[in-house]
Amino acid sequence: MSLVQPTQTPAVLVAIDIAKLRHDVLIEAPGWKNRKRLILPNTAAEFRLFADYLHGLKHPVRVVFEATGNYHRPLAHFLRAKDSSGVDRFLSRGPYP
Repeated sequence: MSLVQPTQTPAVLVAIDIAKLRHDVLIEAPGWKNRKRLILPNTAAEFRLFADYLHGLKHPVRVVFEATGNYHRPLAHFLRAKDSSGVDRFLSRGPYP
């Protein structure tokens, strides 16, 4: 039997369900037994706390969500700013300015 060796470095995977007032977040990190669910209010202060939390996980972070109306824009702009978050890779599906 062949030995399976992953070629990618372990990463924190973050899926976000976008809504008007709050976003539902699902996080899976290397070594965790279970995924973690969070509710992220759609405010800049909460985005900063969320980014600090992700940065503290000490792994590359990959974030994905589907753009919903214009509700995704504040979070998308925050996560795309390289100096404001620890996000390694950011993917969105749908219109993005």
